[in-house]
Amino acid sequence: MKRLLPLVLLVMATAAQADIRVAVSGVDEALRENVLAMLSVQEYRARKDLTEAMVQRLHARAPEEIRRALMPFGYYDVEIESSLLREGNHWRASYRIRPGRPVQIDNVNVVIDGDEQARAAFADITPPFRRGDRLLHSQYESLKSRLLARANATGYLDAHFTTQRLAVNPATRTADIELVLATGEQYFFGDIDITQQILDDDFVRRFLPFEAGDPFDFDKLLDFQYALTDSDYFATVNVEPLRAQAEDQHVPVAITAREKKRSRYTAGLGYGTDTGPRITIGFQRRYVNRRGHRLGMETMISDVESSFATRYIIPLKDPVRENFQLFFGTVRQDLGDAESRRLVLAPSRVRILGDWEQTFYLRLEDETSILPGREFETLMLVPGGTWSKTRADDLFYTRSGYRLFGDLRFSHDALGAESEFVRLHIIGKRIFPLGERLRLLLRAEAGAILLADETEMPVSQRFFAGGDQSVRGFDYNRLATRDADGNVVGGRYLATGSAEIEYRFAESWAMAAFSDTGNAMDDPDDKLETSYGLGLRWLSPVGVLRFDVAAPITGGGDSFRLHISIGPDL
Repeated sequence: MKRLLPLVLLVMATAAQADIRVAVSGVDEALRENVLAMLSVQEYRARKDLTEAMVQRLHARAPEEIRRALMPFGYYDVEIESSLLREGNHWRASYRIRPGRPVQIDNVNVVIDGDEQARAAFADITPPFRRGDRLLHSQYESLKSRLLARANATGYLDAHFTTQRLAVNPATRTADIELVLATGEQYFFGDIDITQQILDDDFVRRFLPFEAGDPFDFDKLLDFQYALTDSDYFATVNVEPLRAQAEDQHVPVAITAREKKRSRYTAGLGYGTDTGPRITIGFQRRYVNRRGHRLGMETMISDVESSFATRYIIPLKDPVRENFQLFFGTVRQDLGDAESRRLVLAPSRVRILGDWEQTFYLRLEDETSILPGREFETLMLVPGGTWSKTRADDLFYTRSGYRLFGDLRFSHDALGAESEFVRLHIIGKRIFPLGERLRLLLRAEAGAILLADETEMPVSQRFFAGGDQSVRGFDYNRLATRDADGNVVGGRYLATGSAEIEYRFAESWAMAAFSDTGNAMDDPDDKLETSYGLGLRWLSPVGVLRFDVAAPITGGGDSFRLHISIGPDL
């Protein structure tokens, strides 16, 4: 037993200390990444239970794994120089690769085996390769997937490959590709049966992106299921094509939807350095009647803003893409050294046009503007429109994406208004990835008010800058034109911009450095205030929480200011 103890300790020490450092050279970055993804020695390099025998076995697998990793890129004549060295408590596994000349495509033969109508359905799908191109397995598989997807989208549900051949001759470094797709008969949508309890059947059918008699398309079934689920009327939606009951190539569809609770109540507490503590209470009636009308109410109370809003929503012909809304609300806002109290009645029409959301509105606003030493009331009918578009790879934490927003409104005495103006406000945000852990965030905002006369401008229509979402380092809404007594009363022009670079140093944490600039002024030639700062980001379960410390470079603010905010970047 005493003689075995040193041997046991030696084996335990070897297993506890062994780890592998892997080096791959001789190929470009794309090939290198695929090689590393295939290497067992890379996958298990950091295991704590590695023994010398295990390391040797992993290293012995590497040449064959490297060859398999390079075949999809057309390299079938690969030479590999490998070595395994022990360096103290570590192993170094090195692989120098000479991929050789890639395989080239010699013959391509793609056939759609069906009638003239079937062939026409696939006419625009051409191979992404031709004779003389380097063989890439991904292109071959992509072509097969596109052909089958088109078959499913045009009703050829029995389509299958009778021939799918990729033949490689390593000696001549050539490959032949042959695909024969037998389409079979075309199928169509049959009777559509919808089972649900809360809405008129005709209204639910307006969500359908197809009709009975259209070519059968699985994607359209999914689109319909997603549309009903996203509508917020239903908790579950089950869409079942009954292919076994098909008659004359027409497939009936059974749709069963279970409703959500009719009413929803919400309450929330929050804090931001712009608003201070805030409380929000909301009520939503998901369906007021069987025509799918909705009702929502919300009250928000904070130090700088309090509001009550009621919104009645009526779906229009295409309930997925358009609706009519009637808004009624009261708002109290602190804006610089001024205060706005207004009553708003606003019908609007909202439409989805491709990637854009478009809203046309007509706002009736009765506003009291309270400035130091004076106040005045305005009654305005304000037509206008907004346009917005957002694209992002991830709305929670965006690595690549952008957001555009524009608002154009006007008022004229022909509409009975006491103030005449044209007001334009635009916002743009862009996020770029810089490697795996870095990203660049850019933001720009601009606004302008063109006055037709010298009448009083309501405070809510003026521009203000400064704060968490504007120019950090300055207090909320404190960058703007001042009156003769030095009070902040808002400007006719707005210009702000921000550049921020962020490094994600852990799964849920990131740090940032930024610079902001901007102002709200009556003269567009007035100077812009600038700040700089550092920030910490926490990717919390409820959104990205930002802690920023910023200081002004110019003399318009205090020394340092803390900003706390939460929400998406776009």
